[in-house]
Amino acid sequence: MWLDLSIKWPNSAETYEYEISGMIRLIVCDDHDMVRTALVRMLESHHRIQVVAEAANGGQLLNLLARIPALDFDVILLDLSMGAARVSTSIDFITQLLLLQSTLRILVVSMHNEPEIVNAALQFGALGYVSKASSIEVLHEGIAHVHQSRRFLDPNLVESIVVKHRVANAFPWDVTLTKREREVMVLLCAGRRVSDIAQLLCLSIKTVSTHKIRLMEKLDVKNNADLIKLGVSQSLV
Repeated sequence: MWLDLSIKWPNSAETYEYEISGMIRLIVCDDHDMVRTALVRMLESHHRIQVVAEAANGGQLLNLLARIPALDFDVILLDLSMGAARVSTSIDFITQLLLLQSTLRILVVSMHNEPEIVNAALQFGALGYVSKASSIEVLHEGIAHVHQSRRFLDPNLVESIVVKHRVANAFPWDVTLTKREREVMVLLCAGRRVSDIAQLLCLSIKTVSTHKIRLMEKLDVKNNADLIKLGVSQSLV
């Protein structure tokens, strides 16, 4: 196991006040009316989140985007496998949306937690992915990251993706990394800042920075962009 999933996440919206520093306007797209209604209600309980529109399927979402100027919303929360559509079709829909508006910031919120599906959604253009099994606080954080055009991967999904990758590779590319360096790398590739990682792993910022420097030296990468590129190529995000 690479990541300690026993770490407790904050249970108060105030904890995210620093991240959500201005009003974030959302479009929520989910085909289950009860789920969508409950989700919208929970989201709008945060005083800096506003749901400006809802859609029950891809067609409704496309109609909304044709009517709502891009400047009038910030993030799309998108469910996968809406209606009778297959998951693969829903993932293709992400590409379709980005072809219409390349600047869209999409956060997938789905019950599908399989590593292949998560990776595909991110590779096809979603900025973030959150499991429906996660807490509202994790969703708040995902929204804040995507609003800032930063990648976000639900921490509860990181372990399964890493384990899946290691099983598929007989000679791991990361064989020289320590357990802690692997944890730091996965979180960096998921869009976390050094300060975020320090809080998650209960380490000092200086210690996390040292792990980052050492793992980059071992992997022969020169900057954050190259590190994320390597993570993407190895299906870590």
